Amino acid sequence: MKKKERTMLRKKKTSLLIGLAAVLALATAVLSGCAPSPVSYAPPSLPGTTTGGMMGGGTTGMTTAPGGPATGTATMHVTMNPASVSNGRSIYLYGTSDSGSPVTYTDGSNTMMQGRLACATCHGADGHGGTFYVMMRSYHAPDITWATLSGPDPDMQHPPYTADTLQRAITEGLDPGGSPLDYPMPHWQMSQSDLNDLIAYLKTLK
Repeated sequence: MKKKERTMLRKKKTSLLIGLAAVLALATAVLSGCAPSPVSYAPPSLPGTTTGGMMGGGTTGMTTAPGGPATGTATMHVTMNPASVSNGRSIYLYGTSDSGSPVTYTDGSNTMMQGRLACATCHGADGHGGTFYVMMRSYHAPDITWATLSGPDPDMQHPPYTADTLQRAITEGLDPGGSPLDYPMPHWQMSQSDLNDLIAYLKTLK
């Protein structure tokens, strides 16, 4: 046998012996009850999510349990000034922001309706709602004037809206009690500033 082959054989034997020694050590530890416990990882529980981040403009401080009512103190302060109301009117009536920042929507609305969608498409220019049609089917849009939104729910299904819960309705399609709003209400995406302006304009509807 050549010297090189003998050297390789010795290395293989050495590796085998080291492996057997490791197996024997582990077996001994198990039999003696000293084997280390396997490490397990559980992700942290998430009791709720904070609204506002998905708008790309920060949070409002309102925490909501998934599918549940809003909790915590309402912290959204709606800025009411002529510029805000004017921009909110543009978003409500035409689905466009005076700043040029995008105002988009998801959850089927892009395929349901032809052309540009705006709040007024379904709720009417005055916010009083009524019947509208999608794909030859009729739907009823509710009155979203501020007196109606912030007053008692006629059906007693959820608490009155606040600025925070209205934001959640616009962006997540949930009422103040955490229930999904009726189809075909879309989920809107816009900057936090535009969302403020839209709610400011809704507060002027009577």
